[in-house]
Amino acid sequence: MKMQRKKCKKKYCFKLTGFVDKKSPPRCKRRHRRSKRKSSKIRFRPMIQRYFFIPSIDVTLSEEWRLPAGQFTDDSGKTIERFQSVGKKGYYNLFINGVIQAGGLFDVSKDALYIKRTGTTILAGTPIIIESIKIKAYIV
Repeated sequence: MKMQRKKCKKKYCFKLTGFVDKKSPPRCKRRHRRSKRKSSKIRFRPMIQRYFFIPSIDVTLSEEWRLPAGQFTDDSGKTIERFQSVGKKGYYNLFINGVIQAGGLFDVSKDALYIKRTGTTILAGTPIIIESIKIKAYIV
């Protein structure tokens, strides 16, 4: 049987192996370990917008109530045209008189807030606040 000198089969190892026969794979005497990679960090950044509305009359929720986005103001007091779209990576919170409401009670589209029928009354002067939370992930 003919013996010959071969290189180690690991891509990153250039050490020559000892003499081996043709049937066995060449191996060096090093213990190959997986190279340590720098771990990537993922950072999350919430983008939060708040929108405010105070009704001037009592509102009875005997039917679904549509409240256009143009009636809301943002944190700086400017009237808005549309709500921030949050997509699948975010959510909306609705506060009526400072109390957070259940998620099934309302829907938000880009153009309006829809409060579902509950049979209750929202009194004039009661603040209605929508909190829009969109989460972005960054790899650092």
